[in-house]
Amino acid sequence: MAFSFTLTEWVIVGLVLVFGWVLGLLSSSGGKKWRARYDEEHAARAADRTAHAEALKAEQTRYEALEKNHRELERNHRELERSRAAAPVAAATTAAAAASAGTASTTRSGDDLGRIRGIGPDGRARLAEEGLHSYHDVETLDDSRAEEIERRHGLAPGTIRNEDWRGQARALREGR
Repeated sequence: MAFSFTLTEWVIVGLVLVFGWVLGLLSSSGGKKWRARYDEEHAARAADRTAHAEALKAEQTRYEALEKNHRELERNHRELERSRAAAPVAAATTAAAAASAGTASTTRSGDDLGRIRGIGPDGRARLAEEGLHSYHDVETLDDSRAEEIERRHGLAPGTIRNEDWRGQARALREGR
């Protein structure tokens, strides 16, 4: 049972299809609706791209700051390693000078607070009067007590913090 259409029948089928397509286009009100949805979606994607680009830029800025900080820390570490290498020579020279002068360069606990930059021999005696005899005492010094010592001994405000006496005491206590 084969279907055979005449030419007239094929023309009628074609006209019906074209007429249905035209009727569908004319009666459809969804063309504007779909365009509006497309425009909304397009705007949302553009906003997402902008937000992602801003987040990426912020992360790149943060990364660059961390890299800069890392380079600075590595530079400080190299300087510290160089100063550590020079410290035994300086310590031997200081000990020899103290022995030749005939003065005791250590306090009761054996810590030489005079090795902390900014203290010196006179400062060592003043700190002993304040009850600070070891690196640990200087390291655990709180801010209010540091301000009191600065005021009593005529030091500029912030000297202990600016010259990092606590950090120097920690480094000396740890043998660095």
